[in-house]
Amino acid sequence: MNKRLVPLMVLLAVMVQLIADRTIPLGDGTEDNPYRIENWDNIDWLSSNINIWSNESHFIQTSDIDASEAPTIGFVPIGSWAAPFNGIYDGNGYCISNLTIQYGNVVGLFGVVNEGSIKNLTMDNIDFSSDASGNSGGLVAFLQNSQIEKCHVTGQITADYYCGGLVASASMNSTISRCSSKVSVAGNFYACGGLIGHCADSIVSDCYYNGDLNNSTGLCAGIVGICNPQATIINSYAFITDNSIDAYALTALNEGSITNCVWCIENAIEGAFPATSIGTATNVISCSVSEMQIEDTYLTLTWDFVDVWEIDMIDNNGFPYHIPYVPVLDNEDLLQPLADTISSYPNPFNSCSTISIKTNKPSTISIYNIKGQLVKTFQIKTKSFEWDGTSDAGNTCGAGIYFIKSSSGTHQIKKVVMLR
Repeated sequence: MNKRLVPLMVLLAVMVQLIADRTIPLGDGTEDNPYRIENWDNIDWLSSNINIWSNESHFIQTSDIDASEAPTIGFVPIGSWAAPFNGIYDGNGYCISNLTIQYGNVVGLFGVVNEGSIKNLTMDNIDFSSDASGNSGGLVAFLQNSQIEKCHVTGQITADYYCGGLVASASMNSTISRCSSKVSVAGNFYACGGLIGHCADSIVSDCYYNGDLNNSTGLCAGIVGICNPQATIINSYAFITDNSIDAYALTALNEGSITNCVWCIENAIEGAFPATSIGTATNVISCSVSEMQIEDTYLTLTWDFVDVWEIDMIDNNGFPYHIPYVPVLDNEDLLQPLADTISSYPNPFNSCSTISIKTNKPSTISIYNIKGQLVKTFQIKTKSFEWDGTSDAGNTCGAGIYFIKSSSGTHQIKKVVMLR
């Protein structure tokens, strides 16, 4: 080998390793050791790996993330019709801010979620718009048989078909609870909701909307644009601003049920919902602004001001808001860097590297490539062994970054570079 190429190859390997450090999160996606999402590169990695998002994996966000430098065109929402997101994403009380998406038929941080769960996450200052006849949701575009809890969105969003400040469309026994939207929502054709554009066979509870609504030709409302049969809205309120156009307060089509809900009569000139609605409405109260700022208004409807809601004249313009989420971890070490008890020599290597692990516990060593695909598995019988750069199938692996993970203890991880 040309000696002058060696420093260049080492530099290249270091640069590739630095990129991997920024991109692939710590953790292995299990409940005990979830992937730790700490920056936008981790989000981008997740959105680019179908085998990760559709594998019932667990994720926990470990810091606020500013997405202002993310590309406005080209971001792939997490979850698709072919491979929905079916994992658990815990925002852990943190925020993703300044995300702009200006392209796509299915727009949202999450595209299609089926049998998944998203909780404790805030999306702040979003700017989303879809293609013609597209669908946009501030957090999720399409939610099916899934749960969203304690999530909040602010910003602005536009779509032609289903458009919602939090979710474009929720169906198939989904639940949305303790969520809020302060999103300016503009729908150009079909269903537009401050919180949810379209809802069927699902439950919306303890939620609120506060913002501007505008739909030139379709059905537009503060909580749910279209509320189909078996959809339920309970213990929720809407305050639509005086900038809103052709908007109902709660739903523009009620074929489901609305119970124990409050709306502000001062700005919602269309009313809570159309008088011709065929659904049921029980204990739906119209209030002035000042009445919406009084706790007794909601106590008459048996709202929970112990564990769910708070109200004062300082926060949220005097309207009820959700008790802030306080992170509670079963394992206090969860957010700490993983202990490095695995060594590999030489590293970088060409044909063979000796891997050593310091542990007294039975362990399985797994080696993954940069795409997160499992390459090789070792059942540890000794504290050191050799990896010759081949896969479990006996194929020779290519040059690049690989990750060695141990199943013992705190799931240690080691990065290695194969030069070939």
